[in-house]
Amino acid sequence: MHLIIVSDIFGKTKELISFVDNFKKMYQSIRIIDPYDGVMNNFKDEQEAYNSFQENCSLELLSEKVIKAISKAEDSIDLIGFSVGASAIWKISEFDYPISIKNVFCFYGSKIRDMVDINPSFFINLIFPKSEKHFSIEELFSKISKKENVYCEMTVYNHGFMNKRSINYDADAYKMFTDLIKKIIN
Repeated sequence: MHLIIVSDIFGKTKELISFVDNFKKMYQSIRIIDPYDGVMNNFKDEQEAYNSFQENCSLELLSEKVIKAISKAEDSIDLIGFSVGASAIWKISEFDYPISIKNVFCFYGSKIRDMVDINPSFFINLIFPKSEKHFSIEELFSKISKKENVYCEMTVYNHGFMNKRSINYDADAYKMFTDLIKKIIN
C-alpha cells in the first residue's frame, strides 16, 4: 500500500513532511506531489505562495502530476489532498485506474465548485471549511453530497486548518483529522 499526498499552494514544506511522518509506518512508500516539483520554498505568507503558484503551476498541471503518479503505482494507493491538491484529486477522480484507490481524503478543495459535474470512480471523503470567501459551501455541499462515491463533511474550521503555515491553522482540528485518517487507513 502506498500513499500519495498532493500539497496546497505552499508545496513541499517541513510542516507537510512532519504531517507525512504520522503515516510512515503504515505505507510501503509515501510520495508528495506539489506544484514546485519538490523544491522547498519558504513563502512569507499565503499571498506569496498564491502568486508563486499562479506563476509556476496550475490546477491542470497539478492534476496531470497526480495522474502520472497514480499510473506509476504498482499497488493500491491512498490519496490525501489539501486545497488545490484536493481540487486536483477531484478533477482526476472521474477516470478509471488500473490499480485500486482505497482511501481518499480531500481537505478544502475550493475549486471543486467549478467541477460539480464530475462523478468520481472511487470513494472520496471531502472535508470542507465552515465558509469560503468566494462561494457558498452550503450550495456546493448540496450539489455534490448526494453523489455516489462521495462523503462530504462541513467543519467548523477555516480554509487551511490542516496547514501549520496558514493563518487559519487549527491545532485541534489538525490532530483530530490526522488521528481520524490514521484510524480509517489502519
